[in-house]
Amino acid sequence: MKFVIAVEGLDALDDIEHLDDRVLLRARQAINATLRRARTRANQDIRQQVAFKARYLGTRLRITQYAQGRDLQGTILGTDRPTSLARFSSGAKRLSVQVAPGRRKRMGRAFLLPLRGGNIGLALRLKPGERLRNKKRVTQVSKNLYLLYGPAVNQVFAGVAEDRADDFALYLQDEFTRLMELDK
Repeated sequence: MKFVIAVEGLDALDDIEHLDDRVLLRARQAINATLRRARTRANQDIRQQVAFKARYLGTRLRITQYAQGRDLQGTILGTDRPTSLARFSSGAKRLSVQVAPGRRKRMGRAFLLPLRGGNIGLALRLKPGERLRNKKRVTQVSKNLYLLYGPAVNQVFAGVAEDRADDFALYLQDEFTRLMELDK
């Protein structure tokens, strides 16, 4: 998922090739400040919806492109790989997961399974003829044995970015105006 803020209504920025260097500098500064603010706010909003650790999100929700030169755009990317439910599990004998903060669900027949590379997955063995219901992200490991997954970072980020787009666009506009007034 890429997050893009479109700047509309600023006729002065239509012809980037002929922009005054000062205006170009202030536009870049405003865009980059907005990127940093958007990433921080998105991180907070995501953690209110899903029980990701801040450290986990720090490496999976990143600013991958800043505005520079005459390129007045920036990019925030969230990883698109589903998150193993093991990340949300309790290590107790009775395994439970907490995907939404404050809401823990017991996983009766689930168990933690060591995987290659030192990773751990949350697995579920089904009885013969039994099928998984309401599970969108699963990987079949062997006959009747499945690894279960929660949402990918970009999946949650998409909703958060959409909800906050107007806030971020307003911040960008205010920051650009503030920076331009410094030069007066």
